[in-house]
Amino acid sequence: MAAFLTLFEPGDQVSLFSGESGVVIGAKRVVGSETEYLVEYETACGEAREWWWRESALSPAGGGEPAELDFAPSTVDRDFDGAPNVIAFSAAIH
Repeated sequence: MAAFLTLFEPGDQVSLFSGESGVVIGAKRVVGSETEYLVEYETACGEAREWWWRESALSPAGGGEPAELDFAPSTVDRDFDGAPNVIAFSAAIH
């Protein structure tokens, strides 16, 4: 399976919309949905957790906005209605 482009890679430190921060351990992309990332983090209560977060709910640790990706036409197969037709999964093994 071909790799797909993501804003975050396994091992990247990210800040969550909820205020916590963690480390990206995987990513998935499904047709018609934004990329989701599996993030390992500690909740405000001190509980260790792994959870899938949408790309829009994450930012690089330390503030800032994620960089925009420029998908070249050759990297994304398009459906009859012009929507991206990508199904892929990438994860770090630890």
